[in-house]
Amino acid sequence: MKLLTTARDSDSEPERLAAYARARTELDRLDRAGVVHLPRAARAELDARARGELPGT
Repeated sequence: MKLLTTARDSDSEPERLAAYARARTELDRLDRAGVVHLPRAARAELDARARGELPGT
């Protein structure tokens, strides 16, 4: 949650992208371990934001 909050609230583009990428990596790890299930739509949204795409594009 902290990484996603940082990514959402940061004014620094590099910090924001890094936080999204780290959150995505951590969520993938938890998904593989069976701790959480990351829905496809959420995974696609994190991928887009980690690449720096604007929401809805």
